[in-house]
Amino acid sequence: MLTTPIHSPVTLESLPWDSHHFGFPVARMTGPELSELELRAGLCSARRMRVTLVYWAADPAWDVPQPILDEFGGRLVDRKATFQKTRLALGPERDALPSWRITEHPRTEPSVEVVRLAVTAGACSRFRLDPQIPRESFERLYERWIVRSILGELADVVLVAGHDNSASNPAGLITVCVTDGHGSIGLIAVDESARGQGIGTQLIQAAHRWLLGRGARRVTVVTQLDNQAACRLYEKCGFEQAELQHVYHFWI
Repeated sequence: MLTTPIHSPVTLESLPWDSHHFGFPVARMTGPELSELELRAGLCSARRMRVTLVYWAADPAWDVPQPILDEFGGRLVDRKATFQKTRLALGPERDALPSWRITEHPRTEPSVEVVRLAVTAGACSRFRLDPQIPRESFERLYERWIVRSILGELADVVLVAGHDNSASNPAGLITVCVTDGHGSIGLIAVDESARGQGIGTQLIQAAHRWLLGRGARRVTVVTQLDNQAACRLYEKCGFEQAELQHVYHFWI
């Protein structure tokens, strides 16, 4: 990955995968606590490099001045919240909830229903909410995410919930990976027709069991603060908010 220093602490990192996916140059600007001068310098450098889209994850205490937003086509697209559970353990089973069959998705091409469900996981994502990103690009992004997760590239396991034949007719899914005892949850989605039946809770419990079986003792998940249903689910399952960042898109 090419990195282009501007001046400390600003760095532009070109993002080849994003650039290929969207069909134009995309870069990430690092440094969550940039001064107005540093932010402007980074964006001016991106403009000189003919970058089309710049991501920046900022400290939530710092608002980008309106003149900079206007000049560089910027908008706040996500309040990205990281939730963590530092003592991974199974909670008590809730007998009031119906029991769903949760299985591991095989390393095969996902069904249309699995892909559709994965796309719903991004309903509150910045790629869905940014009006300058075409809907088909957003949907293709999540389609590739679930395909690469099932193939073991972006996740170690994809767990699918359903009454029977879950992989072809899923009611919910969750993607999970573990590295050096630290687990992480990627996508989690529940079909709209099956919500309110405890599937999300049971998927997270199944993820906990899978992680504990592989020696993990803590787990994190990233979501949008505006996705209140997801935030409530994680808090109910014992997660605590550990970090918050404001993510901006600048259309240079």
